[in-house]
Amino acid sequence: MNYFVYRMVFQKKLFMRNIMLIVAIFTLNAVYGQAPKTIVVEHFTNSECSICATKNPGFYGNLATQPGILHLAIHPSSPYDYCLLNQNNVAENDDRTNYYGIYGGTPRLVIQGSVVSAGANFSDPAIFSPFTGQTSPAAISIKQTIFNDNYVKNEITIKTVEAHDLGELKLFVALAEDTVFYTGGNGEDQHYDVFRKSLTATTGNSIFLPEMVGDSISIFTESPLDINWENNRLFTIAILQESDTKSVVQSASESTFSDSTIVVNAITSDLKYNEILITPNPVNGNNIRINFEEEAFAELSICDISGRVYKSTSIKSGELINVEILPAGYYFIIVTSLSKINQASFIKLN
Repeated sequence: MNYFVYRMVFQKKLFMRNIMLIVAIFTLNAVYGQAPKTIVVEHFTNSECSICATKNPGFYGNLATQPGILHLAIHPSSPYDYCLLNQNNVAENDDRTNYYGIYGGTPRLVIQGSVVSAGANFSDPAIFSPFTGQTSPAAISIKQTIFNDNYVKNEITIKTVEAHDLGELKLFVALAEDTVFYTGGNGEDQHYDVFRKSLTATTGNSIFLPEMVGDSISIFTESPLDINWENNRLFTIAILQESDTKSVVQSASESTFSDSTIVVNAITSDLKYNEILITPNPVNGNNIRINFEEEAFAELSICDISGRVYKSTSIKSGELINVEILPAGYYFIIVTSLSKINQASFIKLN
């Protein structure tokens, strides 16, 4: 075996070892201590809203720099009741908006159950700062299954991973479509993580987190699918909140099509990683260039927000990567070399 082949074999083994290490760290956290708290942002927008068309691109660019944050776009009927994405499910879009008391104007953000000021700079990464680095006594896993392209079932498992004094909680489970291609009156032609249907009450179903560490509860949901939805873009999102404050205890998402999953938000300080520069970002073509501070060759994986791996290959810094096969949406890049794991994200616009 020549040196180049040996190096590639060694790096592939190291890549798998590092991914297993990340999964192991996540598992140990879930079993023996608090789990990392996944941040979720509920984005209230409208396809007829000109202010949304002005502010949303900056928000999406900001979100692309925040790996692991979940996103759900809700389309209330005010200020424009002829928004097509609202008309798909008027009552539930409006009910979720009223749950936070923000019906009447868009765009608005709710991060971890906390309403963000309408005047906030949605492009500023600092809007997420108050919520980073937090842990939770609960871990959530979801199994989504689509049958015959017309029916979906979910099993949502919530596990206690540390002692707590939480009382009654609310579990909101929803079905969303990762990208909807439709040109609204405001000119936006791609809409991300669009709320399609609530699988629980829009204010959440009442549950109690088990008291004993290691115990879990499972909630089952099922629903027919709308013929206008693209089933291969559907994912389930679960948000567990405190009943009184609406503060998010934990959240998770999952897609039926996550046939190869890696954990992208459980990297700890024990693992070394540096910044990856991705250009252009967002990408509006077929290729991106990836630069990173590392040796000549490394292993690259590109996966979507649900963890589905779209591409795995060996690369060196500065190479062009073809992303033509990727649907429009959010993606994470993980570059693994002999000594480091590098992580970044990007948006593909079309």
